Amino acid sequence: MLDSINTTLPTVTQSLASVEFPAAKVLVGEWLSNHASPRQADWWSWDGARNYVFVDGHVRFLPARRIHPAANGLPDVNLTVDGVAGRDVD
Repeated sequence: MLDSINTTLPTVTQSLASVEFPAAKVLVGEWLSNHASPRQADWWSWDGARNYVFVDGHVRFLPARRIHPAANGLPDVNLTVDGVAGRDVD
């Protein structure tokens, strides 16, 4: 999964106009979750819940299970399928 993602490409700036679903694309999220899990859940865990800031500026507290699976099959909003044109949530 993660092996299939090319990590040798340079970082490329994305324009705000490229974001097709600003209310469904996460910009920033909490790294760890202690909110709704009996144990600390990290970024690549389907357990727990986190606060997420979306491109349109709103913030939502969501269980990790509400995040769409990313290119690596995990709830990783840094690897959204279709990139900035994709959705992290419905």
